[in-house]
Amino acid sequence: SLFDFGSLTHGGQRMLRARCAARSCRAPHHVIGHGWRRFAAARSVPASFEVLGLKYLEPDELRARFDRYDVNRDGSICQVEALQILTDAGLQDATRQEALQLVKHLHGHDEEAVTWEEFEGAVAKAAEVIDKRVYPISGALFLSFFGQGTMAPILPLLGRSLGLAASELGFVTAASSLSRLVCNMPFAAAAERFGRRPMLVSGSLVGSIGFGMLSVSSDLQGMMFWNGLAGAGGAATMAGAGLYLNDIATPRNRSRTTAPLMMMAMLGFSVGPAFGGYLAQTHGLQAPFVVCSMGMLSASVFAAMLPETRRKGQAVSKESPWQQWAKFIQRPPLQGITSVAMCNGIVQGASPVTVVLYANETLGMSPAELGLMFTAQVVTMAAATPLLSKVSDGLKNRLAVLLPSVLLGSCSLVGQSVCTTMNEFVGLGVVGSLGSAGIMTNMSAFVMDHTKTEERAQALAMRSMSSDLGVLVGACSMGVVSTYMGIPFAMQTAAGIQGAAAVFCALRTRSQKKGPE
Repeated sequence: SLFDFGSLTHGGQRMLRARCAARSCRAPHHVIGHGWRRFAAARSVPASFEVLGLKYLEPDELRARFDRYDVNRDGSICQVEALQILTDAGLQDATRQEALQLVKHLHGHDEEAVTWEEFEGAVAKAAEVIDKRVYPISGALFLSFFGQGTMAPILPLLGRSLGLAASELGFVTAASSLSRLVCNMPFAAAAERFGRRPMLVSGSLVGSIGFGMLSVSSDLQGMMFWNGLAGAGGAATMAGAGLYLNDIATPRNRSRTTAPLMMMAMLGFSVGPAFGGYLAQTHGLQAPFVVCSMGMLSASVFAAMLPETRRKGQAVSKESPWQQWAKFIQRPPLQGITSVAMCNGIVQGASPVTVVLYANETLGMSPAELGLMFTAQVVTMAAATPLLSKVSDGLKNRLAVLLPSVLLGSCSLVGQSVCTTMNEFVGLGVVGSLGSAGIMTNMSAFVMDHTKTEERAQALAMRSMSSDLGVLVGACSMGVVSTYMGIPFAMQTAAGIQGAAAVFCALRTRSQKKGPE
């Protein structure tokens, strides 16, 4: 078959590639140059499908495209109608014989028409393949997260060495969250206008400056300012990374495509904390911040070499960001996932002033032991993520994985608050990390499931803002609660809030399935 690309000779492949590529000015930019390599891994998918980018369409959009090709409305595409597929792919001078070959390829037999089920099946098979552009961005993200991981367990200890109270440490953590909170919306809009790569480059560079200056901070105001600057860099990086992965994800592999964002965070935070703890113990509390700065600078350089995925002519909403957010908050699925993101952020924000201080001051864990605990948790998350993301992509509703994960994390945190030995504390932390893996690999995919292409930049920004708002609230409020009510009570309060979010999300989304409204 002419369109069974893998069966053609090398010369035939080169000729077909040249024919499609030479006339592909209408084709989506994100598939040109990459589709041919992916096609070799999915031989049953016609080359024209790769150029058209049909696998990126939502189910209703794909059905609409089929109906457009089915001109006579008989429920199938014949060879005459298939000519339009080849024309859309850039083959303006395609022949009826080529169209017949395409139909036969889709049908699998010597038939002269292809049904909706056969058309959908061919696209679905292509949509299962993970885009190889996942790997280079994963490398850039790892460098960034490794750098941040080296200082994660040390920031509270550095603050304590400067004489800061738990409530003041909460303000330091909150400065980063407040900065991200303010920057999420404009940075998402900037990524839509200028591209994903500029945000990845500038975000890591700004973060490098912020974390580097933290190493020489000597008071509360300095720590808050530089941590806030690092937070702004983090917002830019996440805006670029989230949209980059959205550009190359399909409805059938979203969780697996977006999982590297979380997996690189986990990997970076698994290696980084142990290394940071060792550096702090042998070279002083400032050393991890210097390494963090160098890691993020390396990430900025690496990001500059990534290919851009923003497409010319890509659908962009005509509404302002505020108008889009007002619409989002009225949708039950987005109400539910926003509550989960915010309350999960509360737990994250509370962690430096609750979990870390409880381990250090009540159980007597050293910086190196704290680093090893963080490493054990993140290794567990990294090991569980591929399986959880694959299961999630195959379900009609991702909440079947997401909500039990939230409850598991909540229960583990309650258990940690009453631990009397280090082994119990670390063991429950590892159990809770399984819940964190289920949460992190599903939140962004859930948002994309329930939004349209032109809405996703701001929808993902709203999810990030909800999480950052949670971190801000958690850091400030749980720091105060820890100071006046005790650290265990603050841990139990944060866990209760997280569990309540799972119940609210279940009530708001119990009848929802994948697909934008």
